[in-house]
Amino acid sequence: MPILVFCSDSDDAATLREQHLHAHFEYIESILDQLRIAGPNSKPSAGSDTQRGKNYGSTFIYSTDDLDVAQRLFNNDPYAKHGVYKHVEFHHFLPAAGSWIGGKVWN
Repeated sequence: MPILVFCSDSDDAATLREQHLHAHFEYIESILDQLRIAGPNSKPSAGSDTQRGKNYGSTFIYSTDDLDVAQRLFNNDPYAKHGVYKHVEFHHFLPAAGSWIGGKVWN
């Protein structure tokens, strides 16, 4: 079962993301074979929320069921090393249905 990591941004995240973007992208490219998905979270563009479109965190899904491996992969990311995230949660995740997994896991 892969491990999903949900991160909330720190107060200085916008500045830190900009400062460490190149190193973060290089790191992500170096571990692509160990990632199912990675990317920033932002508010949907519909509605009148003044925060829409602004990043407020990130989500990663690592191709491992070993929490130690997922934590090592996460902690080696320049964004994690330089304080982009204030809160991080690790969860086992069962991709059970959807077009990204080619259907469903049950009969």
